[in-house]
Amino acid sequence: MARGGEEEAEARKLSELARAKNNWKEVGRILGEHWSEMVDRKAVETMVSMIEERGNGLWEIYFKVRDILMLKGSDARQKKFESFCMDVWERGAMTEAVTAMDRWKESEPLAGECCKLIMLVSGGDSIKFKIQEAGAINAILRAMRTHKGSPAVQEHACSALTSLATNARCQDKIRNFQGIHAIVQAMNQHKNIVKVQQHACRALLVLSANDQNKSAIRDTHGMQAIIKAMIVHYNCAELQEQACEALARLVVNEDNRCMIRDAGGIEAIVQAMVAHRVRAVLQEWACEALVNLAVNDARNKDKIRDAGGIEAIVCAMEAHSNRTEVLQRAYTLLEELAANNTHNRNKIRDAGGIEAIVRAMLAHSANEKLQKHACRLLEALAANTNNQDKIRDAGGIKSILQAMVAHRISVEVQEQACGALLA
Repeated sequence: MARGGEEEAEARKLSELARAKNNWKEVGRILGEHWSEMVDRKAVETMVSMIEERGNGLWEIYFKVRDILMLKGSDARQKKFESFCMDVWERGAMTEAVTAMDRWKESEPLAGECCKLIMLVSGGDSIKFKIQEAGAINAILRAMRTHKGSPAVQEHACSALTSLATNARCQDKIRNFQGIHAIVQAMNQHKNIVKVQQHACRALLVLSANDQNKSAIRDTHGMQAIIKAMIVHYNCAELQEQACEALARLVVNEDNRCMIRDAGGIEAIVQAMVAHRVRAVLQEWACEALVNLAVNDARNKDKIRDAGGIEAIVCAMEAHSNRTEVLQRAYTLLEELAANNTHNRNKIRDAGGIEAIVRAMLAHSANEKLQKHACRLLEALAANTNNQDKIRDAGGIKSILQAMVAHRISVEVQEQACGALLA
């Protein structure tokens, strides 16, 4: 028997065993475990056809196959997964899901499962386009309105919108169909449900890549909802990381800076840095958000200092001394805070910031960009006479001279180093 025939026979044998128990989760589990070997098209068709008459079976097999194929994330598995998504689409699963959501609007379990399937099967841009053309976005938002009180529906709906929103056309359609309002409403209604807040924050983050969506998020009080989520769920690292990135992107003008500050955003970001100091990506986005909040805003600079932000930045530098991305963003933030602010310059010194800067310069002597930022930051700190002594005692002058030697052909490093020595 040919290999494809063997796979087909095995698929039938295993599914019949599960079907005899009338357990469709078992069908999904068994077929999913053997999917990686069953790459022949006929085997795919056989597996899908065996569950056509029982809709729930399609969900179960899909989830199990998806878990296995995405477990290691290799290119080969990714291609198989995308192929499987296309197979599911071509068998009419998405159209059936959208039709079912419309026909049985009041069914909360069905709404949640269909949203889950839409999220999981929207693998590539072409699939996303097909899904939204089938009316999926409307169906998802209708489910969110119908089942406002269901955390499960809101969670899976936000997750589905997140997946679709990586496509530009879907982003526009989500906004035009009041999807951003629905996401924020879900956050306000389910403040204490961390899964809802996490998936909603992620959805707003993805949608914030679009300028029109940024305005919609502001107008629906989405920034305040994100900050409330950070305050309530301070111990959820994934939510905090997504929220910091979203706020960093949303700080696009003075009005937004004021809104974030007045809603307690600065304190929430600093709290996230302190609570999750081991997460490098969170520290990067937190620094980026604080930089954007501090630019040309003396009040926010003072607010960051008073919230313990300077100490949190120095701790991030120490905890991630091997991560140049964290160090560079921390340098940029400290430089912004030090500019024209004597109190902040002294606070950076008292928090051990000068020693941390010098240690990083020595550890990353070959990194031209980092050396340039470090020299410029030391120049800004040297505007305070007391800091000049501290820079000297910490070995800062020696580090600056070493940077000049190591990067003698870099005009920017030479300029910044000379500025620091002459300060």
